[in-house]
Amino acid sequence: MSPKHCLSMHPMNNWYVIVYVKLQEFIHPGWQVREHLKAIRTREEGLDELKRRRKSVAASADSAERKLNKMSPEHKNLATQTETLQRLRDEIRQLDTDIMTEEARLGDFKRTTTRTLMGLKFGGLHELSSKAMIVGDFGKQIIAVRLRQLIAVTISANSGVQEIPEEGKSCCSRTKPFF
Repeated sequence: MSPKHCLSMHPMNNWYVIVYVKLQEFIHPGWQVREHLKAIRTREEGLDELKRRRKSVAASADSAERKLNKMSPEHKNLATQTETLQRLRDEIRQLDTDIMTEEARLGDFKRTTTRTLMGLKFGGLHELSSKAMIVGDFGKQIIAVRLRQLIAVTISANSGVQEIPEEGKSCCSRTKPFF
């Protein structure tokens, strides 16, 4: 049996698939990461909309104040214009409060979401490395058994080797997903 033939029938080939699949799951965590980032972006867009609204209301208030300053005390729309200006100023104060509150909430939300997101990433890395360590350890055992069998020129090469992959697969299945 040639060494090239031994590698092509090597029981580790199935394990490479296990590690490859875990690696792909780690690299492309999928919808979980997208949902967290999308939630942050949505909150930021909401805050930006509040700031745009405040800017628009402030421009309207400035315009109303200029108009009011041009009016004489006897003008028939003076009371209406004063009321409009007061309403716009109240709306600006309310928007300022809303913006400050949302900025504080957004900061907390970003920290919480980032913590969760990083937990997913590092949990995936932990799971990947656990499975890779198992595959590596059992791979060394298979190589040691294979080399002993090749040196001894034993024809029944699969007798001791088949037990190791089964034990390794059970170890891999016992590693719990971190997320």
